[in-house]
Amino acid sequence: MIWRAKKNIRKAYRLQVDSFLEFLRELLEIEGIPNYQEIVKRQFADYIESQLFNAAQIGFLRAVQSVFLQKGHLGRADFYDPPLHEFWRGCGREIV
Repeated sequence: MIWRAKKNIRKAYRLQVDSFLEFLRELLEIEGIPNYQEIVKRQFADYIESQLFNAAQIGFLRAVQSVFLQKGHLGRADFYDPPLHEFWRGCGREIV
């Protein structure tokens, strides 16, 4: 569904955008709207800074962030695929 929206925006407006926020920023010529990746990175950073996580947990959260940014969403099945699955294999209960 997301890829269809991107395709339609590219056809109708001839804009090369990866998110609805980027589309609005281009269409309205507003530079003050942060892009999707900036927002996600800032939210993850704020969350990590607000908690006491060990190095393994922070590594896992960074991997979750990476998958989320690549796919635009995160589903249950993503935890069984690399790179997230790698954190569960052989790490004991460090993550939990």
